[in-house]
Amino acid sequence: EELLVHMTRSRFAAHTVLHAEFTNDGALPQPLDPKCRTLQSPTIVSFNSQIHAAAKDRNLALAEQLFEKMVNAQLQPNLITYNTLINVASKSGKLGRAWEWFEHMAAARVHANDITYTALVDAAARRKDRQAAWQ
Repeated sequence: EELLVHMTRSRFAAHTVLHAEFTNDGALPQPLDPKCRTLQSPTIVSFNSQIHAAAKDRNLALAEQLFEKMVNAQLQPNLITYNTLINVASKSGKLGRAWEWFEHMAAARVHANDITYTALVDAAARRKDRQAAWQ
């Protein structure tokens, strides 16, 4: 299945990662041609890059859509994937959604790290919810 790429000019680094991943000729990576907006055979790195770009735009809905496409492509989300989703939920002020992603991560047997817990505390702090911050 082809995957629509959501990138802006300010996301040059993500562009470069995506292009480098799909370039097999050994050439130095260049930004993707804006006219060519689809990728074939996505990988965990390309999905994580796209989810990160959506997170930078605080676009939780897009990040979650990309997660679903990742799973549908039979790719296993990793710690980076979950931390990015928790972080974008936090920055979007959706504490409940951040906790749901944390629970999803635990169910997938992906172990949390300091970044995970920092994002959850940040989400609680944004809502001024001391009880959630101490959980």
